[in-house]
Amino acid sequence: MRNDSHTPNPGKPHPQGFILGDDWLVQPDLNRICRGDDEQRIPDKFMQVLVFLVENPGVVSRRELMDAVWPDSIVVEESLTRAISELRKVFGDDPRRPTYIETIPKKGYQILAEIRPPDLTPDPEPMPESRIAPPVQAEPEPPVAQDSPRNMAPPQHPPQATSTVHVSPTPRPTHTTRLTRLFGLLGFGIAAVAIVFLLIKGLRPESPPVISPTIPTSLLLTSFPGTEEFPALSPAGDRLSFVWDSGNGQDQAVYVKVIGAEQALRITHIDGFYFFPAWSHDSRHIAFCRIAGDDSGIFMVPATGGNERKLVDPILDQVPLTPSFSPDGKRLAFTAPTRRSGAHAIFLMSLATKEVTRLTTPEKSSHFDSRPCFSPDGSRIAFVRSRDDGLSIATIPTKGGIVKIFKVGDRLIGDIAWGYEPDKLIFTASDGLWELPLDGGAPNLISASKTSLTYLAMARDANILAFTESNEEKNIWEYAPSDSSTASSEHMLIASSRFDASASYSNDGTRIAFVSERSGEPQIWIAESDGSHARQMTQFTGVWVHNPFWAPNDSLLAFSNHVGGNRRICLLDLFTEELTILTPPGDHEDITSWSADGQWIYFRSHVTGESQIWKRSIIGGDARQITFNGGNQAQESPDGRLLYYSSSNANGNLWSMPSTGGESEQVIDLEGEQLLDWDISSEGIFYCHKESVKAQEYTLDFHSFDSGKKMPVLTTTSHDDFSIDVHPDGMRILFGRTARQESDILGIENF
Repeated sequence: MRNDSHTPNPGKPHPQGFILGDDWLVQPDLNRICRGDDEQRIPDKFMQVLVFLVENPGVVSRRELMDAVWPDSIVVEESLTRAISELRKVFGDDPRRPTYIETIPKKGYQILAEIRPPDLTPDPEPMPESRIAPPVQAEPEPPVAQDSPRNMAPPQHPPQATSTVHVSPTPRPTHTTRLTRLFGLLGFGIAAVAIVFLLIKGLRPESPPVISPTIPTSLLLTSFPGTEEFPALSPAGDRLSFVWDSGNGQDQAVYVKVIGAEQALRITHIDGFYFFPAWSHDSRHIAFCRIAGDDSGIFMVPATGGNERKLVDPILDQVPLTPSFSPDGKRLAFTAPTRRSGAHAIFLMSLATKEVTRLTTPEKSSHFDSRPCFSPDGSRIAFVRSRDDGLSIATIPTKGGIVKIFKVGDRLIGDIAWGYEPDKLIFTASDGLWELPLDGGAPNLISASKTSLTYLAMARDANILAFTESNEEKNIWEYAPSDSSTASSEHMLIASSRFDASASYSNDGTRIAFVSERSGEPQIWIAESDGSHARQMTQFTGVWVHNPFWAPNDSLLAFSNHVGGNRRICLLDLFTEELTILTPPGDHEDITSWSADGQWIYFRSHVTGESQIWKRSIIGGDARQITFNGGNQAQESPDGRLLYYSSSNANGNLWSMPSTGGESEQVIDLEGEQLLDWDISSEGIFYCHKESVKAQEYTLDFHSFDSGKKMPVLTTTSHDDFSIDVHPDGMRILFGRTARQESDILGIENF
């Protein structure tokens, strides 16, 4: 039962807002609280808590507040506690000596401050010029206090016409008031001339006050060791879900934590890779994607942990990604390949009937629609579209219809989210955090960043934005296996404070090509074989490059170039520095290697619906399909007679076939282990593998052409990234090693 012994505020607040305490103007429709020039916007749920307390004088129980503000949700009480705490911060209220909101132990809360309707009296008009008294004598104008609207009230006694100029009453300090004070110090004559000049120019002596924007507050939402990514905020903005690797780079799971608390609750317990948690509309459940053999797909689990329920099975052996709940909780949007072409589209599933319908129709198999997210009112879905001309942001009505495309230049889009205002989208790119107005305006840079900003989340009912900030330092090492005369050795060869990887020896062994972010964006670099004299060879913007390979005569470099979601093969002439794009528009191709005669490029393509090996002449023309039973990586033998390739499944083995075509023969059977990378020398094949996806040790072995036997070379930890490349003499191997990899989830409040 409510205690109504303290009832200072009977009735409902004024429809245009109300004054709380001495001078705080509360405007519920705008989620705005202001005093003078101090304006603050608060989340909708916080405003609902305040209004309910105002409309119900006396003590209001916590249960009443939670039932009123979160009627259809199961929320933890920390949501209400946080709302009360944030309201007190806005008002500068001390909970130990409250003057605005009082906590009644074991009962609830009540409003202490006086509440009254807003002052709707219009500002006084300036007097006509004829009413300005003629200047007689100059006296300094007394200072006007600026603490509150009360202190800014006009004087209660008329001024003496013989000693001052009276323009109009001034209820708050304005631009003209500040001018008048300054002029009073300089002399009355100058002030009078200035005021007359302002009136002639049409400037009213009383101009509207300048409202200071709410200052965004930065939040560090997670700071655990290792990598935390894929943030998802509950609709009320009080809880965060994310994927964490437990600090060891392997043990991934989905976690939930209350914002502001230190501990996180683990809610998944099956080994695998996890992606894209998403809150249900009522905050009761979390959907997520998992890759874990037979336990792969999109699942849903209670936000407090419990039994999982599968929502979507893999399609064409690919796990659907990026689930998103509709605001009414009736549908789930996700990305998956279409069964006819393999192109990725946006699908909608009814959570009641499990009926799935396709929402978007990519034009080509190479196109990719991803990262769907519902607008706050559920009427539209925004998503990222990858086409031949790069990445763009798009929207489509939820019921289907015309896709509207928004270009963002050549930027590599990381993720998107609807803004707190429904006419804006937020996206991350390679150069920072951006805001995209949907009225057709240009993107606005919110925050530039030299670190990698990726996954985004926006709380539906709170003005909080979360994103992942990642930092990775990877260096290139050289390893010399032991022989009968020398001991094994390894040393760091190429390093910077950024990403250095994908290293490749030239065929004469004198130079190394590699990918580095040391200039700010991924570029192709070349150094001497000892790592010295590194020089940048490309000048891309908003492009990802990887896997440089030298032509047999070392005059050309071939590498993969990702513009948006489009994968292309590029040729760089090292003498003229001319760049040629070998891949036709619309095709997606990843470089694998050169033919021994330097006339062909082997590459991987999914154009048939599954990964196969193809080859294309360096002078262009149609590509030829080489494998038909799946292929991922290919390389000719040094004499060009055989083509070695790895199969495309996760636990692929190594095969060989005549380079002119013919039957395939298995060369290396990994017996179910995962093949990571491999390279050929004149004596045999070096190959890196591990027992399973979750294994924390890699093994580098050597397969001899002469004996057909396997010889162990090296066993190391998961900090080593085996993209490997073997020196032409077969005595040295390049590989990547991660020196530092971490990511935290940050937030912006009052965004």
